[in-house]
Amino acid sequence: MRWGTGESKSWKVASKSWEVASKSREVASKSWEVASKSWKVASKRWEVASKNWEVASKSWEVASKSWKVASKSWKVASKSWEVASKSWEVASNPQRTASKQPIFTN
Repeated sequence: MRWGTGESKSWKVASKSWEVASKSREVASKSWEVASKSWKVASKRWEVASKNWEVASKSWEVASKSWKVASKSWKVASKSWEVASKSWEVASNPQRTASKQPIFTN
């Protein structure tokens, strides 16, 4: 078998192809490594976001309950204000209240 120009070129092309394939494999390996790290980071961020969502949800629940309590307290305060207002009216007008009081005799 005689080594001519054609065989030599074929070996050079094969050698280059092998070199390119080897580099491509290195790049792919690095890309896979980066993707894996990115996935881990994204996973951690999702975990943190999920926990933050839980905390936010609980905070919203507490705020909602606090709003209900505040609303009820406001109603109680409103009634108390009404009673105080009536009491003030009675206290400031003794003649009017005296005429409304029943008279008990023995």
